[in-house]
Amino acid sequence: EAVASALRDGRIPFWNPYLFGGAPLLANPQAAVLYPLHWPLIWLGVTKQVYWSAAIHTWLLGMGGYFLLRYWGSGAWGGLVTALVLSGAGIVGGLMGHLNQLNVAAWGPWAVLCIEGAHLGRQGRWETRWAGVLVRSAAFALVVALMLLAGHTQTVYIVLFGLGLWCLWPVVQRQWRETLARLLVYAAGVVLGALMSAPQLLPTLELSGLGLRTGGLNYLEATSFSLKPLQLPWTLLPSYGLLSMQAVFDTPAYSEFVAYIGVFGLLLAILGAWKGRGRARAFGLALVVLGLALGLGRWNPLYYVLHAAVPGFDLFRVPARWMLLYTYGVAVLAGLGTHWLLGTLAQRSKARVAAWAAPVLLLLVAADLLLAARSLPHTHPTAPEAVDGVRSAPAHLL
Repeated sequence: EAVASALRDGRIPFWNPYLFGGAPLLANPQAAVLYPLHWPLIWLGVTKQVYWSAAIHTWLLGMGGYFLLRYWGSGAWGGLVTALVLSGAGIVGGLMGHLNQLNVAAWGPWAVLCIEGAHLGRQGRWETRWAGVLVRSAAFALVVALMLLAGHTQTVYIVLFGLGLWCLWPVVQRQWRETLARLLVYAAGVVLGALMSAPQLLPTLELSGLGLRTGGLNYLEATSFSLKPLQLPWTLLPSYGLLSMQAVFDTPAYSEFVAYIGVFGLLLAILGAWKGRGRARAFGLALVVLGLALGLGRWNPLYYVLHAAVPGFDLFRVPARWMLLYTYGVAVLAGLGTHWLLGTLAQRSKARVAAWAAPVLLLLVAADLLLAARSLPHTHPTAPEAVDGVRSAPAHLL
């Protein structure tokens, strides 16, 4: 409300006088003062701002997944299943309480679209080939700037780390020119995106130099809230029935550990991993493996090496948040599985059967995700007073 009030008055809110004795506001990235998608919402009440931001970014996430699948040659129904799985995934429901993470995550599929197709082939004039790289670099820079301004640095790091590794995929196929083009787009986009978001990044860097994490977190702190291997069935499957966290572990559901895509979605993803082909399948499998491996945190010995050797791994907690990459990957595989299944039905049966199967499959996936979401406590509606009400600190309990 302090940000919205200042922007309505035409002021940039540098300071928050309502927190303790006052605190920096613009420099706090999670305030997302300069994030342009929030500016049209400043005229609404706080509760409606939150609801509309969540709705807009959930839609952006789903649309990005749809267009990504279409780019990779999947049919419209495969793209729709990917969009639905992304929008209704358990991790998205959990991020409704961490809105900045959702706002950054929504741009992930669009970032992949900017990188895909970048190449410096031997065909055509060199001006035309370089122009394509420059256009993709500019588009990627815009997406990077939006992610940085959206206000959750860890999620930006997760998306860019996964995408940076994906840029190296053509090396496996010995496509050196494509690898070079991808790396050029990636590097130029990150640098230009950081420059575009400098009005936010510079105050944030100054503030972070005064924070507790300036020297990084030790290994135990950085790996707090790691996924435990024994809890993976609850994490990866819908939490209703016998597989609920409460039933198996006698622990209430915790939103950071939720990464299901529904039973039907998971079955379609397994089908996509088995029958899918091409770059989309490689992308899906790579991100599923990467997300699972890094989400385990301290239960994966590799994480200790990354914490010691790779810059950035010692700045963040909650390795379970790497399951965002798993969600991207498994949603793509679900779309591929749908595309293969409907194509096979069209070939082996009457066209009328295949035409009916597509919407029925979509409805089954949607119903499965809805039932799973309703079983989680953090997806239940919150009273408006919990968002904008003034509550006193429980000092009397100390």
